[in-house]
Amino acid sequence: SAASHCSPQELWAWNCTHCINGTAGFRVLGLLDDPEMQGFGYVGYDDDTVVISYRGSIWAGWAINYVQDLRIKKVTPWNDTSLEVHEGFYTMCARMQPTVLDLLAQAPNRPNLVLTGHSLGASIAVLAALNISMERDYLPRPLVYDFGQPRVGNDALSSFLTTKIDIFRVVNQHDIVPHFPQEVLGYRHAPTEVWWINGTYKVCNSSLGEDPSCSDGVIDLHPHDHG
Repeated sequence: SAASHCSPQELWAWNCTHCINGTAGFRVLGLLDDPEMQGFGYVGYDDDTVVISYRGSIWAGWAINYVQDLRIKKVTPWNDTSLEVHEGFYTMCARMQPTVLDLLAQAPNRPNLVLTGHSLGASIAVLAALNISMERDYLPRPLVYDFGQPRVGNDALSSFLTTKIDIFRVVNQHDIVPHFPQEVLGYRHAPTEVWWINGTYKVCNSSLGEDPSCSDGVIDLHPHDHG
């Protein structure tokens, strides 16, 4: 996930700070770049996994990404109109999805597909995984590891996500971002939350997207825990 913040030159060479430890043999297949919306990421692979990684909000594009994050109106882009999704997150995902599908078609056959991202990138990763799973069946299912993810849609979408993809949603301590958009606006997380708190990880109730014994029960929230 962190490697998506590296420069294109560093990604192609796979020599940035986040690339050089424990990723021997990884190859970048192509970049995801939407300059207008400051969307960025990459697709790559190693011996057994194809990885799609999306960058989160960056300072240079804070204004654009901030506006996108605030577009909290929900839209219904799928045939099932009960599935409501954050307009801004879905728009950014959809703009890069054709490139994602083209690169996946070029990728060598690997048994695992993993998507990842932080913050805004985490939201895009979840929606991209869902769209990919609706294009074709993957066995095993697409797996999302995301960090500091905002909520992306309503309760129906949260439930539907569990039927198509597997998610491990890491929340750092009292991070404020995963609490937005608010539940009172009709948004809900999908499971499974993994909460980093007091120096250890807690795997939260996998049947609940919002486990009150985990970060959903926190009142004292901090932007600096977003990291």
